[in-house]
Amino acid sequence: MTRQRHIVLTGGASGIGAAALALFKADGDRVTVIDRNDPGPAADRWINADLSDLASIAALESLSRIDVLVNAAGLPPRPGLEWTILRVNTQALIALTEHLLPHLTPGGAIVNMASKAGGKWRENLAQVQRFLALDASHDLDAFLKEEAIDPVRAYDLSKEAVIAWGLSNIERFRDLGLRINSVSPAAVDTPILEDFMTAFGARATRGVDLTGRAGRPDEIAEGPVGLRKGNGRGTGRRRRKAKRPLNRAAVPIHFNALSGRRLDPAVALIIFNEGLPICSAAKRL
Repeated sequence: MTRQRHIVLTGGASGIGAAALALFKADGDRVTVIDRNDPGPAADRWINADLSDLASIAALESLSRIDVLVNAAGLPPRPGLEWTILRVNTQALIALTEHLLPHLTPGGAIVNMASKAGGKWRENLAQVQRFLALDASHDLDAFLKEEAIDPVRAYDLSKEAVIAWGLSNIERFRDLGLRINSVSPAAVDTPILEDFMTAFGARATRGVDLTGRAGRPDEIAEGPVGLRKGNGRGTGRRRRKAKRPLNRAAVPIHFNALSGRRLDPAVALIIFNEGLPICSAAKRL
Protein backbone atom coordinates (compact mmCIF):
# COMPACT_ATOMS: atom_id res chain seq x y z
CA MET A 1 0.00 0.00 0.00
CA THR A 2 1.41 3.41 -1.00
CA ARG A 3 2.09 5.71 1.92
CA GLN A 4 0.12 8.95 1.88
CA ARG A 5 2.36 11.91 1.12
CA HIS A 6 2.59 14.71 3.68
CA ILE A 7 2.68 18.19 2.13
CA VAL A 8 3.50 21.32 4.11
CA LEU A 9 2.14 24.37 2.32
CA THR A 10 2.47 28.04 3.23
CA GLY A 11 -0.07 30.56 1.98
CA GLY A 12 -2.69 27.86 1.52
CA ALA A 13 -5.64 30.07 2.48
CA SER A 14 -5.86 32.01 -0.79
CA GLY A 15 -4.65 32.43 -4.36
CA ILE A 16 -2.16 29.95 -5.80
CA GLY A 17 -1.70 28.35 -2.39
CA ALA A 18 -5.40 27.58 -2.04
CA ALA A 19 -5.47 26.17 -5.58
CA ALA A 20 -2.48 23.98 -4.78
CA LEU A 21 -4.20 22.78 -1.60
CA ALA A 22 -7.23 21.69 -3.62
CA LEU A 23 -5.08 19.84 -6.16
CA PHE A 24 -3.00 18.11 -3.49
CA LYS A 25 -6.13 16.93 -1.70
CA ALA A 26 -7.68 15.73 -4.96
CA ASP A 27 -4.59 13.54 -5.36
CA GLY A 28 -5.04 12.08 -1.87
CA ASP A 29 -2.20 13.91 -0.12
CA ARG A 30 -2.26 14.96 3.52
CA VAL A 31 -1.72 18.72 3.73
CA THR A 32 -0.60 20.90 6.61
CA VAL A 33 -1.13 24.60 5.89
CA ILE A 34 0.95 27.31 7.56
CA ASP A 35 -0.86 30.63 7.22
CA ARG A 36 -2.17 33.43 9.40
CA ASN A 37 -5.56 32.95 7.73
CA ASP A 38 -7.74 29.85 8.10
CA PRO A 39 -7.58 27.70 4.93
CA GLY A 40 -10.87 26.04 5.81
CA PRO A 41 -11.79 22.35 5.97
CA ALA A 42 -9.75 21.37 2.92
CA ALA A 43 -6.56 21.37 5.00
CA ASP A 44 -5.87 18.38 7.23
CA ARG A 45 -4.16 20.70 9.66
CA TRP A 46 -3.81 24.46 10.00
CA ILE A 47 -0.92 26.08 11.84
CA ASN A 48 -1.68 29.73 12.52
CA ALA A 49 1.58 31.62 12.05
CA ASP A 50 2.65 35.12 11.05
CA LEU A 51 5.59 34.55 8.73
CA SER A 52 6.73 38.15 9.06
CA ASP A 53 7.82 37.20 12.58
CA LEU A 54 10.91 35.01 12.22
CA ALA A 55 10.74 34.15 15.92
CA SER A 56 7.37 32.50 15.33
CA ILE A 57 8.99 30.25 12.72
CA ALA A 58 11.67 29.13 15.14
CA ALA A 59 8.93 28.34 17.66
CA LEU A 60 6.83 26.24 15.28
CA GLU A 61 5.92 22.85 16.63
CA SER A 62 7.60 19.83 15.13
CA LEU A 63 6.18 18.43 11.90
CA SER A 64 7.20 14.84 11.37
CA ARG A 65 7.99 13.20 8.04
CA ILE A 66 7.47 15.90 5.45
CA ASP A 67 7.56 14.73 1.84
CA VAL A 68 7.14 18.11 0.16
CA LEU A 69 7.47 21.70 1.34
CA VAL A 70 5.71 24.27 -0.84
CA ASN A 71 6.53 27.88 0.00
CA ALA A 72 3.62 29.75 -1.60
CA ALA A 73 3.05 32.57 0.91
CA GLY A 74 3.88 36.00 -0.41
CA LEU A 75 2.97 39.68 -0.52
CA PRO A 76 2.45 41.97 -3.54
CA PRO A 77 4.28 45.24 -4.34
CA ARG A 78 2.13 47.53 -2.20
CA PRO A 79 3.35 50.92 -0.88
CA GLY A 80 4.39 50.79 2.75
CA LEU A 81 5.00 47.03 2.69
CA GLU A 82 8.62 47.08 1.53
CA TRP A 83 9.97 45.67 4.80
CA THR A 84 7.28 42.99 5.03
CA ILE A 85 7.69 42.00 1.38
CA LEU A 86 11.37 41.22 1.87
CA ARG A 87 10.70 39.54 5.21
CA VAL A 88 7.86 37.26 4.10
CA ASN A 89 8.70 36.59 0.45
CA THR A 90 12.34 35.72 1.08
CA GLN A 91 13.62 35.72 4.64
CA ALA A 92 10.69 33.76 6.07
CA LEU A 93 10.81 31.32 3.16
CA ILE A 94 14.46 30.60 3.86
CA ALA A 95 14.00 30.46 7.65
CA LEU A 96 11.06 28.06 7.40
CA THR A 97 12.85 25.81 4.93
CA GLU A 98 15.90 25.60 7.18
CA HIS A 99 13.70 25.01 10.24
CA LEU A 100 11.84 22.13 8.60
CA LEU A 101 14.82 20.67 6.77
CA PRO A 102 15.54 17.94 9.37
CA HIS A 103 11.98 16.65 8.91
CA LEU A 104 12.04 16.42 5.10
CA THR A 105 12.33 12.83 3.94
CA PRO A 106 15.00 11.74 1.43
CA GLY A 107 13.47 11.77 -2.03
CA GLY A 108 11.34 14.74 -1.07
CA ALA A 109 11.05 18.15 -2.67
CA ILE A 110 11.09 21.84 -1.84
CA VAL A 111 9.06 24.02 -4.20
CA ASN A 112 9.35 27.79 -3.92
CA MET A 113 6.88 30.16 -5.55
CA ALA A 114 9.06 32.78 -7.20
CA SER A 115 7.88 35.06 -10.02
CA LYS A 116 8.64 36.16 -13.52
CA ALA A 117 9.46 39.44 -11.77
CA GLY A 118 12.57 37.72 -10.38
CA GLY A 119 13.92 36.92 -13.83
CA LYS A 120 16.68 39.54 -13.68
CA TRP A 121 18.44 37.98 -10.72
CA ARG A 122 21.68 37.63 -12.68
CA GLU A 123 21.78 41.31 -13.59
CA ASN A 124 21.04 42.27 -9.98
CA LEU A 125 23.13 39.56 -8.36
CA ALA A 126 25.29 41.97 -6.33
CA GLN A 127 22.26 43.44 -4.59
CA VAL A 128 20.68 40.00 -4.26
CA GLN A 129 23.80 38.76 -2.49
CA ARG A 130 23.86 41.77 -0.16
CA PHE A 131 20.25 41.05 0.75
CA LEU A 132 20.79 37.33 1.26
CA ALA A 133 23.78 38.11 3.51
CA LEU A 134 21.44 39.79 6.02
CA ASP A 135 20.20 37.80 8.99
CA ALA A 136 17.60 38.45 11.66
CA SER A 137 20.04 40.67 13.59
CA HIS A 138 20.45 43.12 10.71
CA ASP A 139 18.33 46.24 10.38
CA LEU A 140 16.15 45.59 7.34
CA ASP A 141 14.86 49.16 7.41
CA ALA A 142 18.44 50.43 7.09
CA PHE A 143 19.02 48.14 4.12
CA LEU A 144 15.89 49.45 2.41
CA LYS A 145 17.05 53.03 2.93
CA GLU A 146 20.64 52.43 1.85
CA GLU A 147 19.55 50.61 -1.30
CA ALA A 148 16.71 53.09 -2.07
CA ILE A 149 14.21 50.25 -2.45
CA ASP A 150 10.63 51.09 -3.39
CA PRO A 151 7.70 48.60 -3.37
CA VAL A 152 8.30 47.36 -6.92
CA ARG A 153 12.01 46.85 -6.34
CA ALA A 154 11.26 45.16 -3.01
CA TYR A 155 9.03 42.63 -4.75
CA ASP A 156 11.43 42.03 -7.64
CA LEU A 157 14.36 41.65 -5.25
CA SER A 158 12.43 39.26 -3.02
CA LYS A 159 11.76 36.93 -5.95
CA GLU A 160 15.24 37.31 -7.45
CA ALA A 161 16.61 36.25 -4.08
CA VAL A 162 14.31 33.21 -3.89
CA ILE A 163 15.55 31.99 -7.28
CA ALA A 164 19.22 32.71 -6.51
CA TRP A 165 19.03 31.09 -3.07
CA GLY A 166 17.45 27.95 -4.51
CA LEU A 167 20.03 27.64 -7.26
CA SER A 168 22.89 28.21 -4.83
CA ASN A 169 21.65 25.37 -2.58
CA ILE A 170 21.07 22.69 -5.20
CA GLU A 171 24.13 20.65 -4.26
CA ARG A 172 23.49 20.92 -0.51
CA PHE A 173 19.93 19.69 -0.83
CA ARG A 174 20.90 17.07 -3.41
CA ASP A 175 23.32 15.58 -0.88
CA LEU A 176 20.37 15.28 1.51
CA GLY A 177 18.36 13.48 -1.16
CA LEU A 178 16.11 16.47 -1.78
CA ARG A 179 15.10 18.41 -4.89
CA ILE A 180 14.62 22.17 -4.86
CA ASN A 181 12.64 23.98 -7.53
CA SER A 182 11.21 27.42 -8.11
CA VAL A 183 8.04 28.20 -10.03
CA SER A 184 7.88 31.63 -11.66
CA PRO A 185 4.46 32.71 -12.93
CA ALA A 186 3.60 36.03 -14.52
CA ALA A 187 0.24 37.76 -13.88
CA VAL A 188 -2.20 35.48 -12.05
CA ASP A 189 -5.88 36.20 -11.44
CA THR A 190 -5.87 36.24 -7.63
CA PRO A 191 -7.28 38.79 -5.15
CA ILE A 192 -3.94 40.68 -5.26
CA LEU A 193 -3.74 40.95 -9.07
CA GLU A 194 -4.83 44.61 -8.93
CA ASP A 195 -1.83 45.38 -6.72
CA PHE A 196 0.48 44.08 -9.42
CA MET A 197 -1.31 45.87 -12.24
CA THR A 198 -1.14 49.15 -10.33
CA ALA A 199 2.48 48.79 -9.23
CA PHE A 200 3.93 47.41 -12.47
CA GLY A 201 1.80 49.46 -14.85
CA ALA A 202 2.67 48.89 -18.52
CA ARG A 203 5.09 46.15 -17.51
CA ALA A 204 2.12 44.08 -16.32
CA THR A 205 -0.48 45.12 -18.87
CA ARG A 206 1.80 44.26 -21.81
CA GLY A 207 1.82 40.61 -20.86
CA VAL A 208 -1.90 40.41 -20.17
CA ASP A 209 -2.71 42.25 -23.41
CA LEU A 210 -0.48 39.86 -25.33
CA THR A 211 -2.10 36.72 -23.95
CA GLY A 212 -5.64 38.02 -23.52
CA ARG A 213 -5.93 37.21 -19.82
CA ALA A 214 -4.00 36.55 -16.66
CA GLY A 215 -3.24 32.98 -15.64
CA ARG A 216 -5.59 31.12 -13.29
CA PRO A 217 -4.39 29.98 -9.85
CA ASP A 218 -5.21 26.33 -10.65
CA GLU A 219 -3.05 26.48 -13.80
CA ILE A 220 -0.06 27.81 -11.89
CA ALA A 221 -0.67 25.37 -9.02
CA GLU A 222 -0.03 22.51 -11.43
CA GLY A 223 3.64 23.42 -11.07
CA PRO A 224 4.20 22.64 -7.39
CA VAL A 225 1.72 19.76 -7.49
CA GLY A 226 3.51 18.11 -10.42
CA LEU A 227 6.95 18.77 -8.95
CA ARG A 228 6.11 16.93 -5.72
CA LYS A 229 6.31 13.60 -7.53
CA GLY A 230 9.59 13.87 -9.36
CA ASN A 231 11.45 11.38 -11.49
CA GLY A 232 14.95 12.58 -10.74
CA ARG A 233 14.50 15.74 -12.77
CA GLY A 234 11.73 17.37 -10.77
CA THR A 235 8.76 16.63 -13.02
CA GLY A 236 5.77 14.43 -12.46
CA ARG A 237 6.13 12.71 -15.83
CA ARG A 238 8.87 12.16 -18.31
CA ARG A 239 9.20 15.07 -20.67
CA ARG A 240 8.95 14.53 -24.39
CA LYS A 241 12.18 13.45 -25.97
CA ALA A 242 13.84 16.61 -27.22
CA LYS A 243 15.55 16.84 -30.60
CA ARG A 244 18.48 18.61 -28.97
CA PRO A 245 19.87 18.92 -25.44
CA LEU A 246 17.78 21.03 -23.10
CA ASN A 247 19.50 24.28 -22.20
CA ARG A 248 18.67 27.92 -21.62
CA ALA A 249 18.68 28.61 -25.34
CA ALA A 250 16.44 25.69 -26.25
CA VAL A 251 13.60 25.44 -23.78
CA PRO A 252 10.31 23.96 -25.10
CA ILE A 253 8.35 27.10 -24.28
CA HIS A 254 5.01 25.78 -25.50
CA PHE A 255 5.04 22.40 -23.79
CA ASN A 256 3.97 21.68 -20.24
CA ALA A 257 6.43 19.07 -19.05
CA LEU A 258 4.35 18.47 -15.93
CA SER A 259 1.12 17.22 -17.42
CA GLY A 260 2.07 16.38 -20.99
CA ARG A 261 -0.35 18.85 -22.55
CA ARG A 262 -0.16 22.27 -24.12
CA LEU A 263 -0.87 25.14 -21.77
CA ASP A 264 -3.05 28.09 -22.59
CA PRO A 265 -0.73 30.83 -23.88
CA ALA A 266 -1.89 33.11 -21.05
CA VAL A 267 0.01 31.01 -18.56
CA ALA A 268 3.59 32.12 -18.01
CA LEU A 269 5.45 29.54 -16.00
CA ILE A 270 9.15 28.87 -15.61
CA ILE A 271 10.42 26.07 -13.44
CA PHE A 272 14.06 25.76 -12.40
CA ASN A 273 15.52 22.44 -11.36
CA GLU A 274 19.21 21.59 -11.01
CA GLY A 275 20.06 25.01 -12.35
CA LEU A 276 18.13 24.71 -15.62
CA PRO A 277 14.68 25.88 -16.60
CA ILE A 278 12.87 22.64 -17.36
CA CYS A 279 9.56 24.11 -18.41
CA SER A 280 8.27 27.42 -19.66
CA ALA A 281 4.87 28.23 -21.06
CA ALA A 282 5.03 31.94 -21.61
CA LYS A 283 3.83 31.74 -25.20
CA ARG A 284 3.31 29.37 -28.08
CA LEU A 285 6.04 28.73 -30.60
